[in-house]
Amino acid sequence: MPLLPSGLKFAISHDALFDHGGNWFKCPEGHFWYWAADPQIMGPGPYKLGQEIIRSAEHAPAPMTIEEAKKYIYVLESEEEGKWGWRGEWLDQFPRYRTLSTEDAAAWCAWLESSDIQDYLRETVEICKRLADDSRKASGMAVFSSSAGG
Repeated sequence: MPLLPSGLKFAISHDALFDHGGNWFKCPEGHFWYWAADPQIMGPGPYKLGQEIIRSAEHAPAPMTIEEAKKYIYVLESEEEGKWGWRGEWLDQFPRYRTLSTEDAAAWCAWLESSDIQDYLRETVEICKRLADDSRKASGMAVFSSSAGG
């Protein structure tokens, strides 16, 4: 996570990727499931840091490139020490709800081009491909269970 010259702290996360393990609904060939803010409940961003974000599962074609994978990566912002929030920013459109100074933008871009982040983005592409394969083999319905007394 970069600490930008202004003191802003951001991070990226592929926690939007929904690994259902096959216990979910099928989606079209080559698609995978991911979590996005539920538009009917949440409306459009930006969301307040610390606000509960109600998400819904959506599907999309699995990305084949790093640039395509950025559509499914959350940009998180530091709320307070050790806590992170999501304003609804996706990496492919960042910064959409924030204005970065020239210095901050340069530091952000340098961080994104670092080998560790490029590896993370390549890993995201591979995870999406695996999830698309899992979605192709999914049961076609979600199966839930509960334990007595729990």
